[in-house]
Amino acid sequence: MREVIGNMWDMVDDYDAIVITTNGYVKGNGEAVMGRGCALEAANRHRELPGLLGRALTAHGNHCHRFDFPDISLVTFPVKPQSMYLFGAAHIKSYVVGYKQASIRPPCNVSGWMLKAQLPLIDKSAKELVEIVDNAGWEKVLLPRPGCGAGELDWPTVRSYLEPILDYRFTVATFR
Repeated sequence: MREVIGNMWDMVDDYDAIVITTNGYVKGNGEAVMGRGCALEAANRHRELPGLLGRALTAHGNHCHRFDFPDISLVTFPVKPQSMYLFGAAHIKSYVVGYKQASIRPPCNVSGWMLKAQLPLIDKSAKELVEIVDNAGWEKVLLPRPGCGAGELDWPTVRSYLEPILDYRFTVATFR
């Protein structure tokens, strides 16, 4: 696994596929929530993506999904669950992103986009991503730091999970 600094969307021509981190939540209209970070950028570039991902999530669950567009292949990478039931106030700080904590009153079901990223899900997604890349025969795949933006995790911890899984084909981009 390599690391680069820059906007991953400026680098797409150099890669076989781009990975976008997602939260697994599907809105009432059937579209996936893609409201921040690289997911928002991907949705802005490919307007049909929220609907395509929403249908894939509904049919196959919160897994990595591949979408091929004329300009690039995209693979979604779940870092947050679709939702989580919180029983007590003590769970809010552990599971809910900082800017939404004041608005949550447990017990309640919290939508995935309001949750912090979860390392076990990142681990599972990384393994699914490798399988997709193996099957596609791709040699160069670019991804953001999973769970480190809107997911509120720190990169050194996430990197320690990814290093044993992602090999030389994968490049992690840090946006600054």
